[in-house]
Amino acid sequence: MCRKPPNSLIPEELRAATNLRIGRLARAHTPPEKREEAIFEIVNQLNRGAALITARDEREQLAELNLIAASAPRAATAYASALTYLTAGAALLLERFMERRHELTFALELNRAECEFLTGRAGWKRSSA
Repeated sequence: MCRKPPNSLIPEELRAATNLRIGRLARAHTPPEKREEAIFEIVNQLNRGAALITARDEREQLAELNLIAASAPRAATAYASALTYLTAGAALLLERFMERRHELTFALELNRAECEFLTGRAGWKRSSA
């Protein structure tokens, strides 16, 4: 895997593009059998540059990677961390494409709702009765 320079050394106007490039390189050069070990590094880099991703297929692929990345913290009851990945993944699916990727959209939204509920961020109030 490539080493990334500290973000503070990258001019702010180039950070998103640099992070996206690093994430793409990491994804491309990480063998499938090592991808699980590197999922957080790959997804975090790609998420930092997600605003620059315009291709529908790449947005959907990153949404899937965010769903995968959310599974480990969710299983460890680190719901706030999982929520970060689930929210990022859902944001990548443009409304007009949600129908096309119904299962992915459903998985992201269901898991996000669960994590929001478990972290108290859902706005639901428990009855004291």
